[in-house]
Amino acid sequence: MKIGRSISSIGKVLGYKIGEQNVKSVPMSTSHRFCYSDLNKILTYKDKYSQLNEYIGYSDNPEVLNKYLKSIGLSKEEIEKSKKHYIISDYAFSGASLAGTKRLFESDFVLGKHPNVHYINVSDLIPKDNKAYPKLYLQLYESMFKKFSFVNQSHYLNETARSIRDTQKAPLLTRLFWFKLLDNEMIK
Repeated sequence: MKIGRSISSIGKVLGYKIGEQNVKSVPMSTSHRFCYSDLNKILTYKDKYSQLNEYIGYSDNPEVLNKYLKSIGLSKEEIEKSKKHYIISDYAFSGASLAGTKRLFESDFVLGKHPNVHYINVSDLIPKDNKAYPKLYLQLYESMFKKFSFVNQSHYLNETARSIRDTQKAPLLTRLFWFKLLDNEMIK
């Protein structure tokens, strides 16, 4: 599973190699906010605007995230009964977003802790001796792949499901980039 927009297109290529059913996207932006905050306060806070905020998506309701995760085969129950290992990855410059995602997902609000769920910075998976490493690392650092992402920004958990991009409505340049990704894999 890949988090956010940074590595969405890289995940798509991985899906071509190992099967799209094995690579899932979770749109999450600003997940670093879960690092240091009291999750109980963030995820259960209600005020007079709560219903309106939930309606328009400006809310962090973990049930919305759990519903999305279940729809892509990543529910707490599925992970518990599965013999698979799950890798949750993100490009992490500082590590705060991945740490926030881990803290949120390992909480009782979402998935809980499981020995078969691993959190990995994608740049740790790229061999440092690979000639392409410096260029790819710089491209990730400069967020160059975000504009070609298969997911949109999702600042709140209530936006998660709505943040999957409609590939038919993507700009021409983005669709050409996606075609080139597929073309590169097919000609190998």
